[in-house]
Amino acid sequence: MNGTQTTALAWSYTTTPREKVKITVPAGTFQTTRWDVKVTLGQLDTSLNIYNVGIMAVRRDSKEYLNGSLASTTTMELMSGPVR
Repeated sequence: MNGTQTTALAWSYTTTPREKVKITVPAGTFQTTRWDVKVTLGQLDTSLNIYNVGIMAVRRDSKEYLNGSLASTTTMELMSGPVR
């Protein structure tokens, strides 16, 4: 990635690969690698589980916490198309 970030907020980003997981989404059933991601930006903490086939995410679950309280949850799934 290329870019510049300027911010006065403290932030951190960690990514950890986990186990292989078979998941089913509207586009089909896939053998994926689960990645755990943690992003902190000021008082906002985001935890994500991303399920990839190669570099393609077929599912992403996220929870956002503001000042320690759950603020939102999101699930995104691949709807159609081939994944190679």
